[in-house]
Amino acid sequence: MSTAPTTRPSLPPAPRPGPAPAPAPATPSLDPIKLFRKYQWVLAIASVVGIGVGIALHVGLLRYYPTFRATATFLCYGPQTSAGQIQGTEQGANRDEFDRFMATQALVIKSDTVLRRFVEDPRLEREAPKWTKQYYENGRFNPSLAMEGIKDALKARAIAGSQFIEMSMGWRDRNDVAAVVRLMREAYLGQLNAQVGSASSKQKESVSQTIRDLNRDLERLQSTKKQLITDGRMDSLDQRYNEAQSALTQLKEKSVQVRLDLESVRVTLENYEAELNSPSGANYPDELRSQIDVDPVMNGARNALSSMESTLKSLQQSGFGPQHREIVLLRAQIDGQKAQIEQLKQQLLADRFAAVIDGTRKAKAGLEAQLLDSETQAQQLQTRLVEITGLQTQIKDLDQQIEQVIASRSTAQDTLNNLQGIDRLDTAARVVTYQTESVPDQVAFPVIYITLPLGYMLVVGLVGAWIFLRELLDQRVKGPADIAMIPRTRLLGMIASTSEDPDAKSPETVFRDAPTSIVSENFRQLKSPLAKRMSNGSHKTLLVIGGMPGSGATSIVTNLSFAYASAEQRVLVIDANFRRPAIHKILGMNEAPGLSDVLARAKSLGEAIQPGRKPGEPDVLAAGTAQHRVFERLGANAMADVLKEAGERYDLVLIDVAPAVVSGDGLAIANRADASIFVVRALSEKRGLVARLKNELSESRAEFLGVVINGVRSSAGGYFKKNMRATQEYNRREGAPA
Repeated sequence: MSTAPTTRPSLPPAPRPGPAPAPAPATPSLDPIKLFRKYQWVLAIASVVGIGVGIALHVGLLRYYPTFRATATFLCYGPQTSAGQIQGTEQGANRDEFDRFMATQALVIKSDTVLRRFVEDPRLEREAPKWTKQYYENGRFNPSLAMEGIKDALKARAIAGSQFIEMSMGWRDRNDVAAVVRLMREAYLGQLNAQVGSASSKQKESVSQTIRDLNRDLERLQSTKKQLITDGRMDSLDQRYNEAQSALTQLKEKSVQVRLDLESVRVTLENYEAELNSPSGANYPDELRSQIDVDPVMNGARNALSSMESTLKSLQQSGFGPQHREIVLLRAQIDGQKAQIEQLKQQLLADRFAAVIDGTRKAKAGLEAQLLDSETQAQQLQTRLVEITGLQTQIKDLDQQIEQVIASRSTAQDTLNNLQGIDRLDTAARVVTYQTESVPDQVAFPVIYITLPLGYMLVVGLVGAWIFLRELLDQRVKGPADIAMIPRTRLLGMIASTSEDPDAKSPETVFRDAPTSIVSENFRQLKSPLAKRMSNGSHKTLLVIGGMPGSGATSIVTNLSFAYASAEQRVLVIDANFRRPAIHKILGMNEAPGLSDVLARAKSLGEAIQPGRKPGEPDVLAAGTAQHRVFERLGANAMADVLKEAGERYDLVLIDVAPAVVSGDGLAIANRADASIFVVRALSEKRGLVARLKNELSESRAEFLGVVINGVRSSAGGYFKKNMRATQEYNRREGAPA
C-alpha cells in the first residue's frame, strides 16, 4: 500500500554571484622533462638517424657541391695630414671616423659602380669561364645577371678593431673563384683610385683658384694703399698732424685765457652798470676820484678859489670888518667858486665814469671776437686732425688686410704643395692591398663540424616539433597541468590508476579491500581538502558527477564513503543513476527499495535506506524499483526534500549520478545538493569538455568544489611517478620507522 505524496515547499536556490567575465584561456604549458622521459627512446632513435643524415649530407655535398673560398685583404690608413704623415686611428673621434670609413668602403666594394666595372672587364669571360657560363643568355654573356650573382655571392666586411677589410667569395671551382676575386679586387682599387684622383684634381683646382683670387685681392689692396699715400701726401702726414696738434693746443690755452679775461671784464662791466643805474647815485671808484683831483681844470678852479681866500685874508688883516661890503662880496664869490668846483668835479667824474664803461664794453666785445676766432680756428684744426687720423686708419686697415691675404695665400700654397705630395704616395686612396687572393687548396664547405650537427638538429628538431605539436594538440586531461590550463578551476586531488598499483584489485572497493595501497592513500589525500571545503561551507550533501561513461565517478563515491565511514562518520550513499545503477552491486545491497520509491512516495526515506553490512561501511539508498525511476523527479522538490532529510540524519551524503554527457540528471540534482565535484578520467576527457561542464556546475545552486582526476598513470605527471613509487616502497617496509 502506497502513501499519497505530500506536497512540500522546495528549497530556495542559494544566492550566487553573477557570472564573472570569461578570462582569457590559459596558454598550454608543456613540461620538457616529462616529454623527454615519455619520448626518450624516440629521441634516441632520432639522434642516431640525425647523425647518419649529417654524415650523408657531408659526403653528398663534398662530392656534388663543394665550395672553395678565395679571400683578398685590404689595409686601410687614416687620413693623410701631410705628404709624410698619416693621422692615427687610436680610440676616440679618430677611431670613430676610421670605423665609418672602413664600413663605407666595405659597402663601396659591392656598389653597382664597382660591380659594373667588374662585369664589363673583358678578361672576365676568359679567366673565369665556368663562373660566367651560368650567366649566359641566348649564347651571350649577360652582365646584368652577373651583377646580381656577384652581389649575392661576394662578401665584404670590415674586421672590427683592426685596419683590415676582408673580401671573399665561395664557388665550386677553385680557379674561377680566385680569378673572380682578383678581378673584383682590381675593379675596386681602380674605381677607388679614379675617385680619389678626380677628387684630388678638383681639390687642387679649387686651391689654385683660391690662390689666384688672393693674388688679385693683394694687388687691389696694394694699389689702393699707394693711391691713398699719393693723394694724402703721406710722406708729411705725421709732421702735419704734429703741427696741427701743437697749434690746437696753443689755441686751447689762449682760449682759456681769453675766457678768463672776458669773464673778468663782464663782471667789472656789470658792476659799473649797477653803480651807474643805482637810485642813490653812482659811487665812483677812488682811482677815478684821484684822476679828477689832478685834472688841470680842477687845479685852475682850486687856484682861483685859493686866490680869493688870500684876498679875503688880506682884507681882514687890513682891518675890514665882516660886514664890510668888500668882505661880504668876496665871501659870496668864494662860496660861488666852491659850488662851481664841486659841480665841475661831479661833471668830470660822470664823464670819466661814462668813458670807463664805454671802454669796458669795447674790451668785452674785443675779447668775445677774439674767443670766437680762436674757436673757429680750433674747429678747423680738429677737422684737419680727423682727416689725418682717418687716412692713417685706412692705411693701417689696408696693411692688416694685406697681411691677412699674404698669410692666406701662404696657407693655400702649402695646402696645394701638400696635395701634390700626397698624390705621389701609394696611400693616397687610404686603401692598399695587404694580401692578394690565391687559388684555394681546401674546400670551405662542407665541413664535418657543421654538416654533422646540421643533420642531427634537422632530424631531432623535426621529431621534437612533431612531439611538441602532438602534445600541444592533444586536448585530453592527463594530469594537474592540464587542469591548470582551465581558468579558475581547482584541482582537488588525483587518484592513481589501479593498473599502477599491484595491491589494488577492485577499483570500486580498493579503500576497503587494500587500505595500505597507493590508491587508498590517494583517497585519503583527496578526503582532507574535500572535508575542509565541505566544513567551511556547512555542506552535507555532495554530488559526484563524471564527464563521460567510464570516468570512475561511482568508484570515487564508494571509496570516499569508506574513507569517511572509517573515520566514524555517518555516511549515506545515494545511487541517483537511474540509467545504470551500480552501487547496490558493488556494496552487495538490494536494488529496491530505493531512491525512486522515495521520490514516488511509495516508501519513506527511513524504509528505503539499507544500513551498511559491516561497521565502518556506509548506509546505502539504492536506485529503487525500475518502474518508479522517473528521471524528471531527480530535479523536483521531492529530491530536495530527500536531500534535506538525509542531511539532517547523516554527516555526509554522497550522490552518484549518470555521466554528464549522456544525461542532465546530474545538473538537475546540482540545483538541489549543497556541493558538487567533477570526476575526470585521465587520457579520456578533453579540456574543452571539462571547462564547459565546470561552468555549468558553477552556475548551479551547489557550490562547485573542484575537479578530481581519476586513473592517472605514472607517465602523465613529472613527479607523480616518483610519489607513487615512494608510497609503495614505504608501505611495503613493515616495521620501518616513519
